[in-house]
Amino acid sequence: MTEGELRVDLVADILARPFSRRTFQEKLDLVRGGRPTPELANLSQPGKGFVRHFQASNYERYPWLTASDGRCKLFCWECLLFAKDKFSVWSYTGFANLNCLTKAATRHQSTAGHLQATVLLKTFGDTRVDSQLNEQVRRERELHNEMVKKNREILKRLIDCVVFLGKQELSFRGHDESSQSSNRGNYMELLSFMAEHDTDLHYHLSTNRVFTGTSGKIQNDLIYAIAEVMGEEIKTEIKNAPFVAVMVDETTDRSEYGCCLDKVVAQCYDGAAVMASGLNGLQAKVKDRAPMALFIHCYAHRLNLVLTQGASKLKECKVFFFANLNGLAAFFSRSPKRTQLLDDMCKRRLPHVAPTRWQSTSRLVNVVHEKRIALKELFDHILEHHDEYNEDTVLCADGFDKRLDDFEFC
Repeated sequence: MTEGELRVDLVADILARPFSRRTFQEKLDLVRGGRPTPELANLSQPGKGFVRHFQASNYERYPWLTASDGRCKLFCWECLLFAKDKFSVWSYTGFANLNCLTKAATRHQSTAGHLQATVLLKTFGDTRVDSQLNEQVRRERELHNEMVKKNREILKRLIDCVVFLGKQELSFRGHDESSQSSNRGNYMELLSFMAEHDTDLHYHLSTNRVFTGTSGKIQNDLIYAIAEVMGEEIKTEIKNAPFVAVMVDETTDRSEYGCCLDKVVAQCYDGAAVMASGLNGLQAKVKDRAPMALFIHCYAHRLNLVLTQGASKLKECKVFFFANLNGLAAFFSRSPKRTQLLDDMCKRRLPHVAPTRWQSTSRLVNVVHEKRIALKELFDHILEHHDEYNEDTVLCADGFDKRLDDFEFC
């Protein structure tokens, strides 16, 4: 018995972790190492007037015989490694009846299962098919893992581009994304710029024909994936936060996640009636369900509110100027026929006025001032061809025509 066999019960180890579950190198080491042949001094069996002990000469008599010193039982080495019947006496439970050893061993070594296991053991070390297959699988796995690693690095670059463009509020697509175009859109141009300083990205974009990451579908998929991750992160932050304040910029926003209303302590909108009204506005609806959610007006609209409220206190501004100015925009927007006449004679439309946007009002003032003469000609045209328009149109045209000549208005 060798020093290694004294330290390790090899048969018990194989029973605990079968040969089929081991790596190829471990299998090869077991086959090349050969069967263990412990002395089994404790294996004995009483007979008629004597005690039968296990003899080490049995190992020479049966070249396949092996034993477990810890279990004190005999096994078949070939069947232990390669037998299809994993629960037989010689491959699983072990043999300990020394009185019937010769008869049982002779019968076992003639069975088909033992002969098949013997052939597999003899050919395992000679033919390198298993070794070649294992090496091929290992190489393919390494190549696959390397490709996955490279693709993940490329995907990180693509995600960085999407995050950058989204953070800067820049458009992704261009009108012409062909290779001949001088401007293929922000996404493509940003990737090209990064590729000039990134050899891996440059190699990927120039050689990969299956997945480049530049198609419109890939861009959309990345945007949706990033948005989903951000949404989950925001949802987690809200769930962990003791208090929450909500700021809504547009009425078209739609919440996809339920928010714990008992955490909401503040709400902020842009001042539009549908949002900020204390009666039927969104802030009133939220406050009904979350009484602690105080309404705070958006800081970004402070200038518009000051100018609007200040101008509304002056009769000349409110009645003679803004009322007529807003009436001009409404006059054309309510009739396609009037709008067409405006396009034909003024070559420009009047901008709509938003209640919470002072900039819209200033744009309307600039357009009316610039097109004052053309607008007068338009109203004169309506008055001269009064039979082609209804009474309300003629009446309003007469009033606006006179107002454009009014010194207080102009």
